[in-house]
Formats: sequence, structure tokens, C-alpha cells
Amino acid sequence: MASTPAWTLTQIGSRSWNFAWPIGFYNTVFTVTDDGVIALDPLNREAAAAYRAAIAQVTDQPIRFVVYSHDHLDHITGADVLAPGVPIVAHKDVPGLLLHRGFRDIPLPTILVDGTRTIELGGEQWELQYLGPNHGRTNLAVLNRKERWVALIDVVSSGLVPYRELPLSDWPGFIYALDRLAAMPVDTIMDGHCPPSPIAWAGKYRRYLDDLLAATIVAREQADEATILAELPPGADGIQMTEAMFVKTAKLAVEQLRPVYGSWGAFEAWAPQNVNRALIYLITGE
Repeated sequence: MASTPAWTLTQIGSRSWNFAWPIGFYNTVFTVTDDGVIALDPLNREAAAAYRAAIAQVTDQPIRFVVYSHDHLDHITGADVLAPGVPIVAHKDVPGLLLHRGFRDIPLPTILVDGTRTIELGGEQWELQYLGPNHGRTNLAVLNRKERWVALIDVVSSGLVPYRELPLSDWPGFIYALDRLAAMPVDTIMDGHCPPSPIAWAGKYRRYLDDLLAATIVAREQADEATILAELPPGADGIQMTEAMFVKTAKLAVEQLRPVYGSWGAFEAWAPQNVNRALIYLITGE
């Protein structure tokens, strides 16, 4: 392990390292080959400069490929700092999404993935798999079969309940991705915000989401609109009823989840917001 006050490198395989950037608690990964380096997400411009320096502590090989895990800016800003001019690999929809949103200062991918694609360099391989929408619409799983690790960024944050209301997530796709992860021939899963962890966390997250939905269904039956409206002062409107229903549903569901998951990080802050997301899924179907 090597470190500075700002970042940490941890070896996760014979030729791969996890780069941890504590500002925003970010993580990414790179593999050193005989012909150069394959690097996942640059994170942001400040982190990318440190990431480049960290790689240089491990090898004098140049970075040959940068892979964007998905289209969210907090992971893919700064490729021009990390490795100017090298090929950038991403899901096929990433360029269009970035341009549509007006982010023309982020280098666009030059190699586009639709399905599965393997990056081969210096005797090492990264297998990129598109598992469908989950945390976002463009997430690529990065599978290193030789070293038995997989990265699917922002899907499994080991030790923590999922982030807030699982923003931009596809609920059925999230479940599908977790099932696919749990079946992969790996020992370690990489995340964008937590250190590398045992692949068993994919199954733990799957069970949590199942229990979250079940608890929300039970709580929703206890906090239906008619019951909530009867508890409010006369003259309460639909907005007050809706907000009170969300608050009560979250409170009831969180208490059901607490015996099993209360020790997980961010439970008090984020579990109620997880319930809100499950409730939205039950109301809208997506």
C-alpha cells in the first residue's frame, strides 16, 4: 500500500490497484500490463492529476486506455488530465448524453460498447459487459477474470445502505444487475465510493432491496391515503396528505428493517430515502 495525505493505493490483484480519493470518498481502478495501463474513471480534474501521479509510482508504462464506467460527471471528468489523447472507452450512449446535456468540456469516448467488448493489452484483459440500466442507463461492468474482480460503479457500496433515493436508478435493472454480479466468477467487487469488498456483498444488497420493498409494501398498507387523511387536521389538502403518507411509510418501513440492517452505514440518514424510492416504484412501476 502507498499513500499521501490525499489519496491511497491498494493492490487488488497481481497487476491491478484501487485508487482511493477521499474527497467525496471516490474509488477507481487500474491495471498495469506489459504494454501500458488500462485505467477506469478519472473521477474529476483534481483527482485525475493525483491518479496519474499514483500510477506513476507503480509503473513507468503509459496509460493506453481510459474507460468510463457510466455517464455521471462525478466519475468521468478529467480524462484530459489523466491521459490526454488516449482512446476512451464507454457505453455507446455516453457521447449523445453528454452532448445533449451540454457537457462539451468532457472528452468524448472514441470506442463505444454495445453489449460486450474485451480490451486486450500486454497480456491482460478487461471484459466490459453492459448489463442493462441499473444505477444509470450506461453502466458497464468491468470484469477481470484472471484476477477475479469486477467493477460496477455505484451499484454495491459495501457496508452502506444504498445512496439516498437511488437517484436515476432503474429498480428492476438494479435487481437484475445484482443477480448477474453474484453469479460472476470473481471474489472481489469494486465500487465508486467504497473500498474493494467480497463479492458476497452483491447478494447482501439483493436481499436488502427485497426486504426494503417488502417492508415498504407492509408500511404502505398501514399508511394508506385514507388513514393518513383521517389523522390530519380538517381542511388538509392532497399535498399535505401525500407528504404525510411518505413520512409515515418511511418511518414504519425503517423500523421493520432496523433489526437486520440498522448497523449498516448511513442507515439513519439514507434508509428513509431508500423507502421513498421503493414507494415511488410501487406507485409508478418504475
